[in-house]
Amino acid sequence: MLSRLNSIIRGHSSVSFPVIDTILGLLEHDMTPIIPVRGSISASGDLIPLSYLAATIQGNPDIYVRTGKSHNYKIVSSDEALKLANLIPIKLGAKEGLGLLNGTAASASVASLAIHEANQLAVLSQVLTGMGCEALRGTAESFHPFIAQVRPHKGQIEAAANILGFLSGSRIAKGHDSQMKFHEPGLCQDRYALRTASQWIGPQLEDLMLATDQVRTIAWQIASHVVLAFSARSRLRDLGEILYLLQPLASTVWKP
Repeated sequence: MLSRLNSIIRGHSSVSFPVIDTILGLLEHDMTPIIPVRGSISASGDLIPLSYLAATIQGNPDIYVRTGKSHNYKIVSSDEALKLANLIPIKLGAKEGLGLLNGTAASASVASLAIHEANQLAVLSQVLTGMGCEALRGTAESFHPFIAQVRPHKGQIEAAANILGFLSGSRIAKGHDSQMKFHEPGLCQDRYALRTASQWIGPQLEDLMLATDQVRTIAWQIASHVVLAFSARSRLRDLGEILYLLQPLASTVWKP
């Protein structure tokens, strides 16, 4: 819902303020339409998921809504939900139905959640690398900035800096005090999986950086079949371009 608002509120999708206000009202009352898990492949926009949103703001009794804490987490019909939220059912005007339905909000929202969790896992992998270094009584020298700088891949530089930061002040791991010691007991260098960790994690971080940037752009884009453009002379034009295809999102989320 928030993702769809982010697109239509910019004024190019032929959607009026009452529609925007009603969706905002549902969000403010923590009410969400119950949408089937299956039903859209998002080839030409998220038609089925967004049709449930459009039907909800119209108060269609066949569509159900999950209420939030303020209404005891009930499941009610959309007309009842609008009454609970003191919202008036919307009668869609010309092109408003098309402006609501032909978008990429559902897919973009799922991708945003997936990217967020993937970034959290990426941070966790670096934390665990630092913990593994301590568990094996390894050295932080493997993550020295010089090593990353001579192979200046952005992901490796970031991963090495993060892991070195996590090991800073460790009483178990060696080599984080910038003093190389050659006569300590144990292995001359850490095991391969440990000392090359930043080189393995780095490319994954670069993929995530690109994916995060692409999903951020998709979340802010205009995604609609109806596109209104305003010229410098205040002339209104309906361009009708196809702006709801999901190829940018598909190429982002289908990375290995």
